[in-house]
Amino acid sequence: MKTKQITILILTLLLAACQPAPPTATPPPPTATALPTATPEPTATPTPTPIPVDRSEPAEPLDRRAQLERLGRGVNRGNALEAPVEGEWGMVFEEHYFARIAEAGFDTVRVPIRWSAHAQEQPPYTVDEGFFQRIDWVIDQATAQGLNVVINMHHYTALFSKPAEHRERFLAIWRQIATRYRHRPDNLYYEPLNEPNGQLTAIGWNKLLPMVVDVIREVDGVHTLVVGPAEWGGIGGFPKLKLPEGESNLICTIHYYSPMLFTHQGAEWVGDEYQ
Repeated sequence: MKTKQITILILTLLLAACQPAPPTATPPPPTATALPTATPEPTATPTPTPIPVDRSEPAEPLDRRAQLERLGRGVNRGNALEAPVEGEWGMVFEEHYFARIAEAGFDTVRVPIRWSAHAQEQPPYTVDEGFFQRIDWVIDQATAQGLNVVINMHHYTALFSKPAEHRERFLAIWRQIATRYRHRPDNLYYEPLNEPNGQLTAIGWNKLLPMVVDVIREVDGVHTLVVGPAEWGGIGGFPKLKLPEGESNLICTIHYYSPMLFTHQGAEWVGDEYQ
């Protein structure tokens, strides 16, 4: 912005007369004009996913036993979207995978997803749109083959180590997920968190679980929730799991790995005795 500078030139008139004219009051010195302050450039702030007014509702209440039986035979399709970046662990989803899963006689595919690697660290914790579109594609490919789909929150390790610090981020991510998929068919299932562990104890998980259920149900009254216990989702933690009151569209899951030498044979992340 250009600043106009006003220069006031005071001319003193000298009268060559014998008698001086009556003195004229001297005007006060001009007041300095303050220079305008430059307007700072605004900081770009990602727009959070708005809370919609139209909460999705089922045509009729879903029967959780029927939803459980509907899952049938399932396969866990891991190492792709649960990696920090898809492909980093040697697995990238391809279209023909879903046809092969259906042809093999499976009814359901569970898709582990590391949402925490694709959301902002600070409020409003916006999930990357490109990553959301990738999840859209996976759901579309699976349902096109007649498969049920379970999407979850996987490998949120920071939540397990510092639950209080990451609670709001966890809830904000699920608010965005439920908002985006609230009008999808009811053969899409939500698993709020895979294998709570560490500092997210059974007591802590029992406090956080109703919070995330409430956040989801604010916008999505349709999709069935799949909930496991703390202590790595194991059967030992199941008696400690307290289900939220008033939530009927929910089924439980446990992870049972015994005997480990059988269930983890060949796994690279365990000891040599498993190879």
